[in-house]
Amino acid sequence: MCLLPKIAQSQTTSTLASFDFNSGARYDALTPVVAGGITAAASSTEPFATGPGTATGTNAFTAAPSGPALSMGNSSGTNSRYFQFTLSGSGLSNYYGYKLYLQPYRSSTGATTLTVAYSTDGATTFTNFPTTLTVPEASFAERTLDLSGVTDLDYKATLVLRVLVSGATSGSGTFRLDNFQVQATSALNPTPVLTSLSPGSIAAGSNGFSLTVTGSGFSSGSTVRFNGVERATTFISPTQLTAVIPASEVEVAGTYPVTVVSPGPGGGTSGSSSFIVTPVVRWDGGAGTSSWFDRANWDSDAVPTTNDEVLLDHNKVTGRYTVVLDAGGAVAPTSTPTAEVRSLTINPAAGDSILLEVSALNTSSVPLRLTRSSATETALAIYNKGVVTNMSDVGVLDIPGAAPSFYLYNGGTYRHYTDRPHVGLLENLAAVAGTEAGTWEFRPKTQPSNTPSIANRTYPNLVFRNRIGQSFTNFTGSGANPLTVRGNLIVGPGAVFTASTTSEIRVAGDIVVQGAFRFAPQTTGTSTVRMVLNGSRPQRISGVAWGAAPSGSPAGTYLAADVPLQLNNTSPEGVTLATPVTVNNVLQLTAGRLNTDAVNILTLLNNPAGGSENSFVNGPVARPASGAATLIFPLGRIDAQGAAYRPLTLTISSLSRATTFTATQTEGGFATKDLTGDLRRLNATRYFAVSPTPALTSTDTFAGTITLSFGPDDQVTDPTASTLVVAKNDGNGWVNSGRSSSTGSPSNGASVTGTLTSGPLTSLGLFTLASTSPDATPNPLPVTLLHFRAERRRESVRLAWGTATELNNARFEVQRSLDGREFVPVASMAGRGTSTASHAYTWLDATPPAGQLYYRLRQVDADGNAYWSPVVVVRASGAVAAYPNPVQEQLTIQAPASVRYRILNSLGQVQINGQTAPSGATYLDVRPLKPGLYYLQVDGGEKMENATFYKQ
Repeated sequence: MCLLPKIAQSQTTSTLASFDFNSGARYDALTPVVAGGITAAASSTEPFATGPGTATGTNAFTAAPSGPALSMGNSSGTNSRYFQFTLSGSGLSNYYGYKLYLQPYRSSTGATTLTVAYSTDGATTFTNFPTTLTVPEASFAERTLDLSGVTDLDYKATLVLRVLVSGATSGSGTFRLDNFQVQATSALNPTPVLTSLSPGSIAAGSNGFSLTVTGSGFSSGSTVRFNGVERATTFISPTQLTAVIPASEVEVAGTYPVTVVSPGPGGGTSGSSSFIVTPVVRWDGGAGTSSWFDRANWDSDAVPTTNDEVLLDHNKVTGRYTVVLDAGGAVAPTSTPTAEVRSLTINPAAGDSILLEVSALNTSSVPLRLTRSSATETALAIYNKGVVTNMSDVGVLDIPGAAPSFYLYNGGTYRHYTDRPHVGLLENLAAVAGTEAGTWEFRPKTQPSNTPSIANRTYPNLVFRNRIGQSFTNFTGSGANPLTVRGNLIVGPGAVFTASTTSEIRVAGDIVVQGAFRFAPQTTGTSTVRMVLNGSRPQRISGVAWGAAPSGSPAGTYLAADVPLQLNNTSPEGVTLATPVTVNNVLQLTAGRLNTDAVNILTLLNNPAGGSENSFVNGPVARPASGAATLIFPLGRIDAQGAAYRPLTLTISSLSRATTFTATQTEGGFATKDLTGDLRRLNATRYFAVSPTPALTSTDTFAGTITLSFGPDDQVTDPTASTLVVAKNDGNGWVNSGRSSSTGSPSNGASVTGTLTSGPLTSLGLFTLASTSPDATPNPLPVTLLHFRAERRRESVRLAWGTATELNNARFEVQRSLDGREFVPVASMAGRGTSTASHAYTWLDATPPAGQLYYRLRQVDADGNAYWSPVVVVRASGAVAAYPNPVQEQLTIQAPASVRYRILNSLGQVQINGQTAPSGATYLDVRPLKPGLYYLQVDGGEKMENATFYKQ
C-alpha cells in the first residue's frame, strides 16, 4: 500500500467508536457514539449482563457519564472468555494509528489480566497484542493501549477487537468493562457533523452577529454556509466553529439553512440545521408620545403581546428617541400591566441613541418579561447606543431561567438605577465575543448602600455610580467565587466599591477609580484571593492613587495586606499605571509588562513573585525599608533588541531611618571618559539608578550591597573573573564598587546569564557592570562608543564616531530615518574585530534627503548579535528637533544655543521651561511628565519653532 497520501495530506485524529454501555439490554441494542462513515457493534462469549460502572477519566478520548458497565459473572479460564467489538463502514479504510481506552474492574477473585486480540479478516483469525493490561481490584482504572505500531490494522475495511480475560482465582469471580473507546488517525478530513447553533434564532433587523456552530469532524479549512453562502469562519476546535453573519442576512424574517463544508481530501457537507429569523413589531412613534402602552406608537397599531418579537430601531423613526414603560396610560391604572413579549432588540445601528426606560410611575412588580429562555435564543439584545434603564421603585426585568439569553453588545448599556434586585437579569447575561465592552451600571435610588452580586459573576464594563444628591454611596460585594470583569471597572465620583470576596477579581480592561475601591477579603489569609489584570489588550489604571492598607477604619483605595496583584496581560503593551499604586501583598508577574513612571510609580511592600523576559516592571519601582532587608526590584526594559528582564536586588545590612528606595533600569551606556581608578570598560547596554527618599546621611548608618543581573546582550562571558565588578556613579564619575559574589558559569567564551553582587556600599547612585581588565577577551561587555556625532555640511552630512574597545566587532551599519521611527540602512563599515585600542570612524552622507534627519548605528558582532547606538539628529536649517520620540526618561533638544524653550501638554499648560544649552544639545529629564502628547516651543526670535513628542 502506498503511504504517500498519509504524509502529504492533513491528518485528523478521531474517536471512531465510544461504548459507554449506558443504554440497551442486549449486545445488539447498544448504541455507541461513532464517527462519520463508521459502524460499531459489540458481542461476547457471555450472556449480556451489566453492573455499576463509572464515568470516564482524564485520559479518555471522549467524555462519557457514569452508568452501567458490561459484566462477566464467570471470568475463569485462560483467554477463553471475551468481549468483542467489530468496526466497519465506508470510512474505516481511511484510518491508521489505532489506540484503545478502557476501564476494567474485578472482584477479589476475578480476572487479573486483559489481552487484546485483533482480526482484519472478519474474525476468522486473531493475533494477540503482546502487551497485556492489569485489572485493579474493586475499582475502575483507566487503561490505554497504543496499537499505532501495528501496521496490519491500518486502512482496513473491517476490524474486530477482542478483550480477553484471564487469571481469575475462582470461577465465580466478577469482571466488568466500562467505556471502551477506539481512536485512530485519518489522512482524510472527516465528514462534518452539525449538532447545534447558538444563537438558534434572532429578531429580524438585528445587527450582524457571531454564530457558534457545534458538532464534530471540523477542520481548519471548514466553512459555515448560511442560507447557501459561505461566511467568514473561524476554526475553534474540531467540535466548534464561529461564523460572521452580516446584518443584511437577517433583515427579513424566515427560516434559513446552515451547513458546514469541509475541504478534501475527504471532508464533505454536513446535514442542515435551521436558523430562524423571527418577524418583529417595530416602534414608529405614530402617537407622538413615548409610552410603550400607546398602541399607535407601533407599526401594527397594537401594543405588543406575548407572541411578539419587538424591535426598536431607526426603520420608522430617524432621530434619537425614548420609549417609556410608564403607568400604562394617560390615566394611571391601579396596577401597571406587565409588558410581556418574546424578545426585545434595541438596535440603533448607524443612527442616534435609542433608550428604553422603566419609569418610577410603573407599579408592576415585573415591568418587562421576555419569554425566550433557551441557551440558543435571544431574549434581550442591546446594541451600540442602545440603553435600557430600570428606575422602578417596585419592579424587576424578568427573563425566565438562567440561560445566557441577554446580549449586551459592545456600546450597549444597561442601567440598574433602582434599589430592586438585579440577579434575575444578571444571570441571563451572555459572555460571548462582541459583548465585552457593553456596560452594566449600578446606581441606587433611595438607599445609601447597595449590594451588587459579584460571586461567580461575569460583567462586561462594570460601573458604580453615586446616588443622586449624596456625598457617597457604598457598594459592597462578597462571596467565595471569582468576579470577572471582561471590560473596564469604573468607580465613579462618590462611589465606594468594597469587595470582600475570598476569591479572585479578574479585570480584562481599564480600572478607573474616581471614588474609592477597596479589596479586603472577609476572611483573612485566604490563599485563593487575588487581584488579576488579565486583558488581551493594553490596560490602564487611572484615577485616585492605590495606597497602603489602613490599620483602622477603611479609607481610600487599596488592596488589603493579603491580596496579591497578579499581572497576566497578553498584549504587547501590557498594563500602564496612570496613578501611583501600592501593592501591600505580593506582585505576581505571570505575563505582560507593567509600565510606570516617576509620577505614577509602583510601590512594593514585599518581594515580587515570578518575573521573566515576558513579564516585568517597565519603569521605576519603589521599595520602603526601615532596617535590614533584602529588596528585589523586578525591573526590565524594551529596546530595539526586544525585552530585557534584569531584576536588581538591594541588600541592606544596616539602616536606622525609614527610607523609600526607588530603582530604574535605563537602556544605553556612558562614555568611557567618565571612568576613574582601575576601571577600563563599562557595560554599554544598560545601567541602573537607585535613589533613596529622603536622601541618606551619615546618621542613617546605611550599609549594604547591590546585585545586578545580566543576560546574553550584556556580554558577560566569565562571571567568576575577579576583573568583573560593579561600578557606581554618584555624580563624580564611575568608581569600582568591587564584587563579593556571583552566579553563572563560563561557557567556552559564550555570553552567559547570571548575577554579580557588589562589595560593601555606604551610598547609592547609578550602577552598571564594569571590567578592570585591559584585555577585552574575558567579559568584553558591548562595544563601547566614545562618541557618535552628525554634522550638516552644505549638501552633505558627516558622521563620526569612536570606540574605546571592540570584541568580535564585524561591522557598523549606518541607519537613517526621516521621522525618528522608521530607519533604513544607508552604509556599512567594517569593524576592527577585537581590539583594546581606541578607533575613529567617519562616513559622509553625500546625498541626504532634505529636512530634518535622524541617524543611528547598528553594531553587528561576528556571531550576528546586534546593538544600537543612541539616535543623533541633524536639523534642517532653522528647525528644532526633540528625540527620541516616543521618550521615556531623557529628551534631547536640538535647537539654537541659549534661547528660551517651554514644554506644553495637550491643554496648553506649561509643564517645563528653561533655556537651551550654550553649545550642543540640551538634555531634559522628562520622567515627571505623565504619558501623553507634548509640544516643544523654542523662541526663534522672529517666530516660535515647534516640535511634538510623545511621553511613554
